[in-house]
Amino acid sequence: LRDDLDMLYRFMETWRITSLGQLEALLDSNAGPAAVSEAELQDRLRQRCRVIRVWMTLWRQGRGRPVDHIALEQSGAVSEKFIDPVADLSKEVKGDGEALVQGLRAGQVSGFRTSKIEELECWLADQDYTDQKEILMSEERQRLTLQQAISDTGADVEDVNRVISWLESATP
Repeated sequence: LRDDLDMLYRFMETWRITSLGQLEALLDSNAGPAAVSEAELQDRLRQRCRVIRVWMTLWRQGRGRPVDHIALEQSGAVSEKFIDPVADLSKEVKGDGEALVQGLRAGQVSGFRTSKIEELECWLADQDYTDQKEILMSEERQRLTLQQAISDTGADVEDVNRVISWLESATP
């Protein structure tokens, strides 16, 4: 909502909206018309939510979820003896599951067994902490988001491109 900061503020202050899912739920609830009285504006906001969902899915391609201490504990592959050193390595690689496994294979945690590395690697893949797909470049994400959003919602091309541009400008 970069183009309507007053509305953004109203959603945050009055309706306590802090996430995309909360906004979608509000728009689909009986309170939706009280939050946004104009049907056309409601439709545009729903379309923007869909654009964001499509773009996020494409951005995540090739990127796994961040691996943290809790994930390592849940894996069952890291014993109590190794949990802190492996968690420290995970922090070093900013939660990147593939980099974590590479670091373990390179011996960055002394004494961590190969069988446990393989067990952890499989668990990370099964739980979406790693993704073997190719990371999409910005231009490809933009093209695919536009195509899918227009075919899914019939949204205005200029508005879709505006939202995509905002999203892309927020990524490193």
